[in-house]
Amino acid sequence: MLYEWSAASPYAVVHGVAAVVCVALMLLGLRRRGMPGGAQFAGLMAAGAVWAAFYALELAAPTLGGKLLWAKLQYLGILPMPIMWYLFA
Repeated sequence: MLYEWSAASPYAVVHGVAAVVCVALMLLGLRRRGMPGGAQFAGLMAAGAVWAAFYALELAAPTLGGKLLWAKLQYLGILPMPIMWYLFA
């Protein structure tokens, strides 16, 4: 099982790093949630982290079933993204 995941695309690594950066920015936004837009920025970054993490897992998945599962779970981050962007802006 571990061997199947080792043939991941380099793009999966890039999206994994993006998810980690989004989590770090989300924590920064949570620390500054008292400022205007802080809480909305944290929500935006949380949605981006979920989206990027599940996309990285989709790219790394070796089977079609795994790819479909991660692709469907991406919508947990995709759907709140425009709303959080609007609230932040």
